[in-house]
Amino acid sequence: MPVANRILLLVRHGQFVREDDRPGFGSLTGLGKRQAQRIAKRLAAYPIDRVYASTATRALETADIIGTKIDAPLARSRLLLEGVPTQPQGIDRVPRNKLAEDRARMERAFERFFRPTRGRDRRELLVCHGNIIRYLIRLAIGDDPSNWWRSDINHCGMSTVVIFPDGSGRVLGINDTGHLPPTLQTFV
Repeated sequence: MPVANRILLLVRHGQFVREDDRPGFGSLTGLGKRQAQRIAKRLAAYPIDRVYASTATRALETADIIGTKIDAPLARSRLLLEGVPTQPQGIDRVPRNKLAEDRARMERAFERFFRPTRGRDRRELLVCHGNIIRYLIRLAIGDDPSNWWRSDINHCGMSTVVIFPDGSGRVLGINDTGHLPPTLQTFV
């Protein structure tokens, strides 16, 4: 069987309504929809085999917008939900049992998506959230995963990781926002 690489494109969802007391909580804002349209246009040039999206509304809406420009099947995955995998320095409001639950789920996501492929090269798109993207990237390069919080991922920023046939990974890009003009770049 030929040697093949798995290329993972990790895209954070667009900006969303954050205040839980506002109508549309969790849905993309107008700006978030424009961000998603920009990443969709960029991804149209990539031969994507499959799209996986978090089941959160903001990720599904982003994936749907991307789906208007690419022809690849979409699968929903609860493994890609947002969470806090380890206690960030200076923040102590996340319950320990929630941290362990989120970390275990994120590690299952890593095992599921960051593994070698067979046959031919595969390009897969993961539409998810900033914290999980940061955590997965740390795992992919063999860094201490507790360092996940030391960077950030913009809305509709794209990170690229290749998984080689031996299972090792290499990060090719983190938080690429070249498709977004400065007026469309947000992270909170």
